[in-house]
Amino acid sequence: MLKPALALFLWFFCLPSIAMAQETRESTLPNDWPLSTLEAEGIDSAPIVQVANQIRSQIYENIHSFLIVRNGKLVFEAYYTGTDGARGEVAFGEQTLHDTRSVSKSITSTLTGIAIDRGYIDSVDVPIARFFPEHAHHLTEEKRRITLKHLLTMTAGFSWDQSGAHNSEPGSLNSEAQMENASDFIAYVLSREMSDEPGSRFNYNSGCYILLAGVIKRASGMHVDKFADSHLFAPLGINHSEWWYTKSGLPQTHAGLRLRPRDMARIGQLYVDNGRFQGRQIVSAAWISESAKGHYGNNRYGFGWWLDHFPYRGRSVDVLAAEGNGGQFIFAIPELSLVIVFTGGNYGSSVANQAFRIAIDHVLPAVSETDGE
Repeated sequence: MLKPALALFLWFFCLPSIAMAQETRESTLPNDWPLSTLEAEGIDSAPIVQVANQIRSQIYENIHSFLIVRNGKLVFEAYYTGTDGARGEVAFGEQTLHDTRSVSKSITSTLTGIAIDRGYIDSVDVPIARFFPEHAHHLTEEKRRITLKHLLTMTAGFSWDQSGAHNSEPGSLNSEAQMENASDFIAYVLSREMSDEPGSRFNYNSGCYILLAGVIKRASGMHVDKFADSHLFAPLGINHSEWWYTKSGLPQTHAGLRLRPRDMARIGQLYVDNGRFQGRQIVSAAWISESAKGHYGNNRYGFGWWLDHFPYRGRSVDVLAAEGNGGQFIFAIPELSLVIVFTGGNYGSSVANQAFRIAIDHVLPAVSETDGE
């Protein structure tokens, strides 16, 4: 067992204390991850320690957590003190909930797959009009051709623009901000004019994922937060989460979920393992497969997950990426049995994309082709 002074030294310098956890201490969280070491799971520890210290010294700015899972085992985690928007300076740790922002969309996609698997919803081809009879006056003939698949792939065709700066002041030109200023998010989205035929063009649209919250509520009789607790979070051992809610009490599935980084990693592991977690099928392998491929001619976005390709040892590996404003990332890389998680506070800034550089330049070169190579 490590002496207290040495353990403090390792934690302060963000060295891989969790990588040694099986030999030095038990996890402080109940029903938590199996723990291993970087080296035991085929990852060179030196570059990981180096980049963790670069994060601590702000060479990489305002990152709040950095975790690595290999072969279903947590092999590295580091937490940092940083600024977090209106919360000010926060000393983050393994128990600290963090905004996931648009990572919420990826998790809402997973919940939609579970609802289909469990028979609450027939398929992704069901028209959304079925779930919103109270908004029939908004549903033109063109809108009645929108299906759940169009929502999941952000090809619904609504006139929508999230390209401008997001702010909460009335009069903002950002469609997401206008939605968040509305008394009824769903009514706002369904009332939008159509700019495209459903399925014809990808257009990033947070409103699509708010509509999925309404779909799950109508289909299952449960709000998304309760549905997630029962059918996703409890089976994964996630016992603490928070949501932001709309004025009407709807969980904000487009950007409103708060989780611990370790629990974000569980979601990534679920996609690495084809929907299974610790021997139990949580969401079907077919859903994972459909989520991991492009639709309607767009090869960059699946069902709520970005589809990336990272360079690795002279080739590329496919990456399923859940991405949230400010530096919230889950990188799931099935070919390498690898999950990388970041949280951060760089809201509204391209600095948040430094996570890609860390993953590509530091983590992947340290990962062997096989365990313990």
